Amino acid sequence: MNRPDTFDAYDPEAPLRAAARRLGVAFIDADEAQHLIAVGPAAPPSVLRSGRSCRVTDTRSVRVFTLSAPGARDIAALSALVDHSPEALQGLAFATTRTIRTLLRDRARPALLRLAIDGLSHRFPAYSARLTLMPAQTTALVVCGAALALSVFAFPLVSAILINILAAIIFLIAMIARIAAATLRMGAPLPVPYAEDNLPVYSVLVPLYREAEGIAGLIEALDRLDYPRRLLDIKLIVEEDDPETRAALADLNPGAPYEVIVVPKAAPRTKPKALAYALPLARGDHVVIYDAEDRPDPLQLRIALAAFAKGPERLACVQAKLVIDNRGESFLTRQFFCEYAALFEVFLPALALFGLPIPLGGTSNHFRRDALVAVGGWDPFNVTEDADLGLRLARAGWKVDVIDSVTHEEAPAGIGAWSGQRSRWFKGWLQTWLVHMRQPLTLLGEIGPAGFITFQVVSIIAVISALLHPFFFLVSLGVFSALLADPEVLIGLSFGSHALIALNMTVFLIGWAGTLAIALAGVERRGAAIRPGDLALLPLYWICLSWGAWRAVYDLILFPHRWVKTPHGSQKRQIISGDYKTTPQSDRATGLTAGKPFLSSSGKGGWSG
Repeated sequence: MNRPDTFDAYDPEAPLRAAARRLGVAFIDADEAQHLIAVGPAAPPSVLRSGRSCRVTDTRSVRVFTLSAPGARDIAALSALVDHSPEALQGLAFATTRTIRTLLRDRARPALLRLAIDGLSHRFPAYSARLTLMPAQTTALVVCGAALALSVFAFPLVSAILINILAAIIFLIAMIARIAAATLRMGAPLPVPYAEDNLPVYSVLVPLYREAEGIAGLIEALDRLDYPRRLLDIKLIVEEDDPETRAALADLNPGAPYEVIVVPKAAPRTKPKALAYALPLARGDHVVIYDAEDRPDPLQLRIALAAFAKGPERLACVQAKLVIDNRGESFLTRQFFCEYAALFEVFLPALALFGLPIPLGGTSNHFRRDALVAVGGWDPFNVTEDADLGLRLARAGWKVDVIDSVTHEEAPAGIGAWSGQRSRWFKGWLQTWLVHMRQPLTLLGEIGPAGFITFQVVSIIAVISALLHPFFFLVSLGVFSALLADPEVLIGLSFGSHALIALNMTVFLIGWAGTLAIALAGVERRGAAIRPGDLALLPLYWICLSWGAWRAVYDLILFPHRWVKTPHGSQKRQIISGDYKTTPQSDRATGLTAGKPFLSSSGKGGWSG
């Protein structure tokens, strides 16, 4: 694989090797470091990140000495010391910070694992999905379930009518929110300057599991990031029991600024646990998450920094837009493309515009590290860690925005992979709702009435809607069929029956219209088109969604923390060079010298795996 010249030119070992020769001390490279073990207590996170020095023992000779990665000023001071006392540097050797961090990290593995698994549940037990249901919630569900069963048994007709009306109200709330979002027009992107000489260290976390075939493409995409190599801190996070991916990384050996983080095998086996394990090792003040199949805009890190610079002080996270690039592969990928267009081009920018909680996508979230740590990071027990984290940020008073930069993603093309991913999402939304509704009045007070309603719409209402899709569809279809067969069937029915039929027909039509409106708006803003046949088959897609939702309920009861891996590797991905933004190419900032990336208008205004 051809790597950019900037990577080849970036050699952090060269100045240290030269200094070691000049001062007469040993230089320990990565191969030699395999014989060393860090000694002493596990280092705190700040030392793990810096990697400036550590005490080590050589397993071949049991010799104990100090490894150091001195900076320019330190080297000058050591040179002066050697001039006065030639023996002063005995027991000292030089190594890169990367080598020292690896030794310290290996020493700290048990502590890092405990922190990843128990950190959130110990700091904020009320926000952890470690327990699916609290005792009070279990009691409430049992009582409500028994009452519902008794009502259906004792008053079947009345119960059916009430359930029908309740379902209609739930559908209407969800559709009104979609239609309202589709009617909003976002302003033109605003140019925002960035300071080339003041860029911070930026950490890129990439959790990997069974992704051996996609490693080369991932590295190629990350190599294209338009950011100084010396300021990049890319962590490739792999599982201990994934030898294929580890071997692929070893064969490729990407070098600096890449580091491979191996997560010890332990339950729960989830993406957020891997991220929580790596976070204490990330050196950047800003952190972004990418998945193995992601192909981010090369300018995305700079655009995110511009958004943070322009945004409010409490801006904790900016979400890049996700675009499906294999949409032509199947019916499911085309529907997925429309969903993502509606979500990232319409719905999320509308939420950001009004300062409402935003359910984050599972990738391309750019965080201020201090805000991420302040709210406890990722919940290793929540299988949609993104949605949960977005709400925890909102509860703590942090803001989230959407930036006008895209990351290309691959959607599952087959029903098996698609339903596995979708059921995990639904299960995670249920987990998130159950966790944050443990104290609903507290939640209401923290995020306000509008935020509370938004949370219900994007979590429990979305799941209930999917669960009820087939039943509501069959009832509506039966009514339509009866009317088409014999319009006079309405004669003789009671006023209540007429009202119920009218309600169902209205909800069905508004549901279709609302989905069409937001999908058409999103696709138009993405500069694409929808096949008329796909629009006509929306009810079929809703049935697929319902299957995923019912599977999620089953999984939540029996396997609440099981992570269903989504396979990748489509051969039909289409990424057009430069097709990374909604902004016209002629108006885009390009390269290092342009100096003006764009921030979406939602940045003026003020919550995806």
